[in-house]
Amino acid sequence: MLTYIQNSDSKNAVDDETRMMDSYVEKVKNLPEVEAGFMTLGDWIDSIVEEAVEEAKRDMREEMAEEVTKEVREQDMKIIVEMLQEYNATKENAVIKLQAKFPQNAGLAAEIVEKYWQEN
Repeated sequence: MLTYIQNSDSKNAVDDETRMMDSYVEKVKNLPEVEAGFMTLGDWIDSIVEEAVEEAKRDMREEMAEEVTKEVREQDMKIIVEMLQEYNATKENAVIKLQAKFPQNAGLAAEIVEKYWQEN
C-alpha cells in the first residue's frame, strides 16, 4: 500500500484494500472539476515554454521599439544640426541647442554634432 500511495499507480494496487483505494482515486481523478485542474508534466512544461516565448516576444518588441526610437531620434538630431549649420551656428551652440531640445539624450549631443557637422 505504501508503494501505491507514493506513486498512485494502478499497477501498485496488489491487494483488495489498495485496489479499493485505487478505484476511489480514479473516480476522483475523473471528476470534471478535478480533471480540469489536474496538470500533467507535459502541461506544466508547455506552460513554462509558453511563458518563456511570450516573455521573449515582449523583450524583442521592447528592444526593437528602443532601437527604432534611437534611430528616429538620431535622424531628428541630424536634421537640427544641419539646420543650425545652415543658419551659421557654431558647433558649441549646436551642442547646447540639441541638449535643450533632447534632454534625455543630452550626453549624445556633442557626438551627434561631431558626426554630422560638415566643414565648409
